[in-house]
Amino acid sequence: MNRRSRWALLIVVALLAAGSWWVVRAPALERHAASPPADIDIDPPALRVRRDAAIAAAKMPDDPWTLAESLASSAPRNPLQKDSCGLEGRPQSKDLDAQDGSESANPTRAATPRYVAAQTRIAAALRDSDDPFDHAVADLLNVGDALTPTGRIDALVEQADTANDARVYGLAYGLCHAGSEAPAISCARLSARKWAELDPSNGVPWLDVLSDGRTSHDAAVQQEALAHLAAAKRFDIRLHGAAGAVANRLPDDAPELGPGADLVAQAATQSIGQIPSFSGLTSTCGRKNGGDEALMRQCVAISDVMSEHADSIVARAMGGVVLMRATGDTRRRDAYKAEYAALTQRAPGADARSECAILRDETTLLRRSAQIGETEAFRERAQRAASH
Repeated sequence: MNRRSRWALLIVVALLAAGSWWVVRAPALERHAASPPADIDIDPPALRVRRDAAIAAAKMPDDPWTLAESLASSAPRNPLQKDSCGLEGRPQSKDLDAQDGSESANPTRAATPRYVAAQTRIAAALRDSDDPFDHAVADLLNVGDALTPTGRIDALVEQADTANDARVYGLAYGLCHAGSEAPAISCARLSARKWAELDPSNGVPWLDVLSDGRTSHDAAVQQEALAHLAAAKRFDIRLHGAAGAVANRLPDDAPELGPGADLVAQAATQSIGQIPSFSGLTSTCGRKNGGDEALMRQCVAISDVMSEHADSIVARAMGGVVLMRATGDTRRRDAYKAEYAALTQRAPGADARSECAILRDETTLLRRSAQIGETEAFRERAQRAASH
């Protein structure tokens, strides 16, 4: 698989599923000390190999952390047709097309002026928007590197402090918790509780409060977080919010699709921090709750909302895992697996699509995921494929 045709996999498959593993499981990125149970574990070296090799010939897993394998089965590979959508203008520094998968150095080639101009126009459109979230996404992308890495985070934190917008706050909070390095000093101004105040019906911020309570062995905090999780109306991670905002600004002309789609991919990659740690919840609800009936009812209520009112594949999958951990009932998890096995079937002739057609399809999928949620976006795409 060449470099360009990996685009769909990296942002729709590896990001959604493998990216969630990095946030929850990898020691360098672990937000909390508590580890998830063994039945959702995965071997890190194997994960990296699968990502680099495009996760070929995958099978539906028993848990969400290896979901990338099943989703990858629907990703088109080795497109045969040629198309022009501006991809030839992107910067290049290494050849990733070697048959043995190795990298060989090539002379670095800078982006063409048209490529740079297209990305600059998209960033300017985001900054000119009346939506504060678009402004935050423009800082997240930092086209032209006007901000230092720390300055970029500081700018997002400042917007989170002043915009009074749950989407902006969640984006900044996620960025502050996404890196392997120590977060910027300004990140101390953000908290999961403040995020929860801005988004009172959303259970996602309380996942961090619960994990913090477990780390500090504070039973009162754990009970408070569980009560809010059980009362939540939805679990909105908004993983594709930034990518969707960029996709909405893509230029119409085909020669500028490539530069715009690369920005969509950057926004998606930089949004990995939006995926919360579920380890505190799965540990709390694990082992059938030790016979605690009240806790089991809370865990079942949380599973119900996560399974039916989540905007992401990962959260919906975890709804089934939480129920299985709390009660031993695997039916919800199995139903989820069966649905996604069907939704991610590759359409006939998908391998013959051009690289630009792949970009259009995956950009549309990300845009629709931001608008209606991942599950509905995959259902929509499956229905569209079935009608052709």
